[in-house]
Amino acid sequence: MTQAIAWISWGLLALTILGAFWFWLRRRGELVAPLPICLGVIGLYVLPRAAYLLWFGRAPLTSGALTLNDQTALIGETVALSTAGVLAFVAGHGARSAKAVAQRLRFTLPNPDPVRAIWIAGGLGAIGVLALALLLHAGGGLVYALGHQVELGFRLQGKQPLFQLARLLMVPTALLLVDPVRGRTRSWVWVAAFATALALFPLGRRSFLVLAIAYPIVLYHLTIRPIRVARMLFGLLALGTLLFSYNFIRLLGPERLVRAVQVFLRQPQAAVHFAFSATGELKIFDAATIVVRDVPQELPLNHGVTFVRVPWMIIPRRIWTDKPVTLGEVIVSRYLPELGRTGYPPMAIGELYAAGGPFAVVLGFFGLGWFGRIGWEWRQHRRGVGDATLYLAFCFFIFDFTRVGDPSRTIWFSLIGGVFFTVAFCISARPSHLLARHSS
Repeated sequence: MTQAIAWISWGLLALTILGAFWFWLRRRGELVAPLPICLGVIGLYVLPRAAYLLWFGRAPLTSGALTLNDQTALIGETVALSTAGVLAFVAGHGARSAKAVAQRLRFTLPNPDPVRAIWIAGGLGAIGVLALALLLHAGGGLVYALGHQVELGFRLQGKQPLFQLARLLMVPTALLLVDPVRGRTRSWVWVAAFATALALFPLGRRSFLVLAIAYPIVLYHLTIRPIRVARMLFGLLALGTLLFSYNFIRLLGPERLVRAVQVFLRQPQAAVHFAFSATGELKIFDAATIVVRDVPQELPLNHGVTFVRVPWMIIPRRIWTDKPVTLGEVIVSRYLPELGRTGYPPMAIGELYAAGGPFAVVLGFFGLGWFGRIGWEWRQHRRGVGDATLYLAFCFFIFDFTRVGDPSRTIWFSLIGGVFFTVAFCISARPSHLLARHSS
């Protein structure tokens, strides 16, 4: 009976996501938007992992001591919370008040002057290159970084300021890719964008790779010529497969990965278990089940403290020695210390549940959907290159918060990126253009 209920919960979530996705595409036909992004993240990280656990009778991480009936009930409860979150997001996204707020926003970024943009892009890009060089040096050099991806994260702990400065490598692409006068992209900037992605690859930060690869493509889509939905979906599938495979390359290395593939060809079922168990990417659903299972009995409700303390979380730990740790870090230190990871993000579902239980999940996703609608409506009335760049940073925030849930990381990551782009476009514009906008 419990198994049937869990599968019904899974089916309801799948139908809810597909229905909302289909309705959105029929009305808007746009994938680069908060609603399909949130739906896609929950669909990707909840549905496959939950189906795997239910089909093979596997326990979520750290729940092996529970009876099979309790394991199944826990999976079903977490999936049901995900469904509630999706419905709340859709409801918040449809609120008319969000559209009214967006219509009152007057903020916009100017188009860059071609000559000034080259100088500004060169200066900011040089700072990014320097930060990247310092990171690679701290990580043991380029050769060591490429050959020891798993250890690299530990060697680069405490280097967050350099990581943030390294993101300046992506600013030149945003400034120079689109020629707004001629209505086309500059071919040499595409080459530079590809070189940027290659340069950031040794750091092992998939978020950097996503931004470096996707930014020029989506900028083209938003400002020059819309890419068809079918092609966009195919591209997203290819990018997702690439980044997902990157996990296994980092874990095994090229040689052992080849041997593993040979084994999987003989035993296909082993490939399924390996894909869902070898790395932590698809296990963040399990982190959410830990929170659902142990809050508030073992882990106390934080009553939203993690959101209230966001403004101060930018302070480095070397200055704030007793700086609070994230919920993902609590999960690892308390339940999975043998993993050696810095954290196991419980998604927005787990983070909100830890703040106030099921009610906080519904309220939080409603607010996220409401906020997402503001960003979407703001973008509809602004078609400049700078506005498109800022809108992409906003969309990445929706993606990152839904996937990770840690408000301090996701808010500051997006805020710093937004500031980088805002400053770059403002100082790259002609002064007379800025004065005209200010006077209007």
